[in-house]
Amino acid sequence: MIKSITFIAIVIFTVFSLHNSTFAREYYVSKFGSDRNNGSRFEPFKTIQAGVNVATAGDTIYVMQGIYNERIFINKTGSKEKYLRITNYNNEKVILDGTGLKTKSKAFTIGEYQNKYHSSYIWIEGFEIRNYPGHGIVSTPGSNHIVIKKVYTHHNKGNGIYMYPDYSLKPGQSGYHLIENCHAEFNLHHGIKIAGVGTIVRNCVCNDNNPSGEEKRDGCGLQVSDNNWNVTVIGGMFYRNNRQGIRCAAKNATIKNVECFDNIKNGIKVGSKARNILITYCISYNNHNRGLWISSEVMNINVLNSKFYENWQQGIKLSGIIKNVNIKNCAIFDNKYNGILITSQKGFLGYNNNILIENNKFYRNKQGSIKLESVKGVFIKSNKFYTLDNINKELLKDKTVFDITIEENQFIKPSVSSIE
Repeated sequence: MIKSITFIAIVIFTVFSLHNSTFAREYYVSKFGSDRNNGSRFEPFKTIQAGVNVATAGDTIYVMQGIYNERIFINKTGSKEKYLRITNYNNEKVILDGTGLKTKSKAFTIGEYQNKYHSSYIWIEGFEIRNYPGHGIVSTPGSNHIVIKKVYTHHNKGNGIYMYPDYSLKPGQSGYHLIENCHAEFNLHHGIKIAGVGTIVRNCVCNDNNPSGEEKRDGCGLQVSDNNWNVTVIGGMFYRNNRQGIRCAAKNATIKNVECFDNIKNGIKVGSKARNILITYCISYNNHNRGLWISSEVMNINVLNSKFYENWQQGIKLSGIIKNVNIKNCAIFDNKYNGILITSQKGFLGYNNNILIENNKFYRNKQGSIKLESVKGVFIKSNKFYTLDNINKELLKDKTVFDITIEENQFIKPSVSSIE
């Protein structure tokens, strides 16, 4: 009889233990709590770090309304089915303020530097992050599957959000991040900077980054570094940044449905040996240089179904060593210089650029629709030029242009509804 009771007790204890280890826990943080509490709804922690210290895969840390002055280090890992989540409670306003913290402090540091620890499957949502001496959020080398949603990061002295590269690891060990519905403005470096593989940036707004124009800072709205593979940028606005709205140097990237305007340099820049880039359904206007600049040893670039207008220089500029570029079904109009300027890098005269400009609309570009300098292998086909001038004023080329095919283009007298 005693043995039976003992056996039943062991079974109950085992089931209870499995229940506790299997089901996710919830921890709470409040400005009025204490780190000596157990983290429950009625006995919350005082700091977010205290919640992180006890949380495991599948757990959620709810942070209640208030201003928190702390640095959070996340050296934990979730799993595909069990993210470790840190979020604001019940949509309350939670502010992380780095005022007074030591140099280069960040709000969230995910993983450890120098490959000591790689965090993965971490979810951060619903915070305002401001006034940190370093980045707002940083994901360190080797960390992967990080989700950042509804974060407003501003007035930090680094990047608003920085998904760190890892040059020592093989492609695929850092990345697979999702940054969604975030807003980054007035950060001293980039609004968002990403590196790794498979990262998605969706419906984010990045504006006024590096507003003071410091010489050693390169303030883009979104910086997609050269050690990126298979990146997707979809939706969002990138404006009034001190350099580019978006700068992309990735291998295999899609930029879709974005709006770039009023940036001090270019709306979108593709460069630094970028490969296999698709830009589609984008709008880029009133940038102080170009709507789109493609340069610096790039190849296999497709620009489709987009609008480039009212830029202070060209709508689109192609320069340097460029190969296999298609510009199709775009509207390019009201730019202060040319609609499109194509010029190769000095010393590469005769290099076959293989550029196709097809089925685009050109209208009221002040220095002509298309200008060619020192290029070879350009196909200009089935475009519509809404102009009162003749072809010689719309298609400008110098004596160093070779193998140019111009066919089936239309020159149409403009009307009010010429460009929609």
